[in-house]
Amino acid sequence: MSARDSEKKPKLNNRQVKILYCIVKEYITYGKPVSSQQVLQRSNINYSSATVRNDMRRLEFLGYIFQPHTSAGRIPTDKGLRFYFNSIQKLASDFEDNSASISLRQTAIVADVEKILKVTAKALS
Repeated sequence: MSARDSEKKPKLNNRQVKILYCIVKEYITYGKPVSSQQVLQRSNINYSSATVRNDMRRLEFLGYIFQPHTSAGRIPTDKGLRFYFNSIQKLASDFEDNSASISLRQTAIVADVEKILKVTAKALS
């Protein structure tokens, strides 16, 4: 993907990402279309129902979710599911990287403490 392609690709704002995550989790859990009311009830999203509905329309326009029929809630598309799972994968990878980094720092600290103890023991003897 070129830089030009990524410029054309619209980004989701934080609120839209939260709403998409909620829709995907609800759909995975219950296997039914998710309404804006369910998003508000089952998440810690503190927006008006109109804001949630507008963001759901935007997510639908961008291809992350779809509405099977007029009075139904929304269902995540392949693109929406992929976005969700890629985000989880990235979080897991970041966590592993941070854990490895912390482990390396702890090893360095232990080595420094051992060096200090040796120097101190030598000075005291």
